[in-house]
Amino acid sequence: MFDREKYMKKWEEENKEYRRKYNKQYHKDNFEKCRELGRQWRKNNPEKIKKYFNQWQKNNREDVKEYKKKWMENKYKTDSKFNLNLKISR
Repeated sequence: MFDREKYMKKWEEENKEYRRKYNKQYHKDNFEKCRELGRQWRKNNPEKIKKYFNQWQKNNREDVKEYKKKWMENKYKTDSKFNLNLKISR
């Protein structure tokens, strides 16, 4: 009798490295196409994006606060309009 589970486990072990290399190569060769598909999916599923983002935000509340703080600091350092306003106001 043919045992499908054993065969599939054996096949997966034999082809694991090949599939890993193939996937990396595929994404290198089709980077733009993959990125465009991701954009289309996000555009077509905004409710899922919002749901997952809100869920992530709840689970990582402290990280989000830290990230926002660093982002604002960097924004003010690099934002030329803000720096100009500082120079003018002095």
